[in-house]
Amino acid sequence: MGAQTQEVFGRDSGKLVEAYLMTMNQGSINIGRMLETLEIVLDESIETNVRLGQLVAQHEPTQYTEIGCGLGIPSLTLEKLGYASDSTFDKSRGRVDLGKQLARSLGLHRTKYEVKNFRYWYPTMHAGSFLVAHNPAGEGSNGDLEVDVLELAIARNYNLALVPRPNLDESLRELSPRCRAESSLLKREERYCSRLRESGYNVKVHDIGIIVPANVIIAVK
Repeated sequence: MGAQTQEVFGRDSGKLVEAYLMTMNQGSINIGRMLETLEIVLDESIETNVRLGQLVAQHEPTQYTEIGCGLGIPSLTLEKLGYASDSTFDKSRGRVDLGKQLARSLGLHRTKYEVKNFRYWYPTMHAGSFLVAHNPAGEGSNGDLEVDVLELAIARNYNLALVPRPNLDESLRELSPRCRAESSLLKREERYCSRLRESGYNVKVHDIGIIVPANVIIAVK
């Protein structure tokens, strides 16, 4: 288990693993065929979500909404660190239900999970609140959902914490820094950062990846 996950959740870290396995069983993934890499996959996924929550917490958010939350690990991390979400939502009722179960098992009751589709519903918060999204293109949108999240932040003067999703067909090549420099992921990150800076944001990029490249774009006004 990752160091930051252990730091935030301590002996309860195993509950995150159990919940994550349940989300994998909901999908089409054949866990039996990936036992050798399963521990790496779990550690990577959970640790990057925890690190995202920690980075947002450094800005002491008074309001935030997590988009496409899945289990809502960034929001649960924020609650452990003393903050509570305005809304944590996903379009999948199954994932939301598992997130609620995980929160209860951790003794966390302030994170508000909802079943909503970002395509048809936008959060309403005061300017300066955070939009939080970890791999929001996970629904096969090829990056357009990432752009929608970014443009909503700009239009409503929200702060943004965004982890763009790596292209699965590039995932192995992106392990090489030289190849990653030419990848579409890095090009998207650069495009997003340029758009945010042009819109008056102070933008910083934080590397949270362990094996697979993963950066958090933090944009604050």
